Amino acid sequence: VPGYGGRQIMKLSLDVNKISHGEIILRVAGFIFFFSFVLWRLHIIRQYGNDYMLRTSPAVFYAYRALWAAETLVFVIYAGAYLFRKPAKRLANGFMEVVFPFFVAGLPFLMIRQSFLVRLYPDKINPYQDITRILWNGRYMYVFQVNLSPLPLLVILFVMLIGTLIMLLALMKLWRSFSIMTEARSLVRDGIYKYIRHPLYVGEIISYLGVLLMRFSLVNVLIFLLFTACQVIRARIEERKLESIFPEYAEYKKTAY
Repeated sequence: VPGYGGRQIMKLSLDVNKISHGEIILRVAGFIFFFSFVLWRLHIIRQYGNDYMLRTSPAVFYAYRALWAAETLVFVIYAGAYLFRKPAKRLANGFMEVVFPFFVAGLPFLMIRQSFLVRLYPDKINPYQDITRILWNGRYMYVFQVNLSPLPLLVILFVMLIGTLIMLLALMKLWRSFSIMTEARSLVRDGIYKYIRHPLYVGEIISYLGVLLMRFSLVNVLIFLLFTACQVIRARIEERKLESIFPEYAEYKKTAY
């Protein structure tokens, strides 16, 4: 009788036998896409060590490093989830289940890179001094060079970290059932899913609220509101699909928000 590890390997082997060639291609493509993000983030953190940030504001340095680690772990889990995810009980079908989720996922990346510091300190910050340069490279730490308080940046990093940690809690339970497209693989109801039906989306909204505060502008407010509305629509589409496949989902909806 095989041990627990042996049973898991056998289960994965049985799962693989049920997978279509198209889904195998999607698995590999998803793994390569997200793992590329991991490698890119490792390259960036090694290229910009933020030594200046550590000397001038240790609190910001460690807050940023904690956020970087949490976000990188999210991409690691995404990559692993795509590679080892369970076969779909029902695949995505149609524009709203196939294309729309990718549109929603890409919306926050359209946010214009304008520093919130421009609005907080219009007389001291040049509009072209982007906040991302403040985070990435100590040589361009304008927020400290002009003797401004790092508190606003610390608050924003904290908001983004809270959202990312919620995403991690969701992914640790969802893992092999994860998909960007609207697909049904299994019904997850434990962990954070015991209380929140869509914790991954909640975490994303909170995290991107931090991005909005960091890059505050009217255009970015509109993008964030559109993103939030689309996430609600996306969640309702997923719920209809899950309810049609898992009869117990209707009862689950009564106990989780």
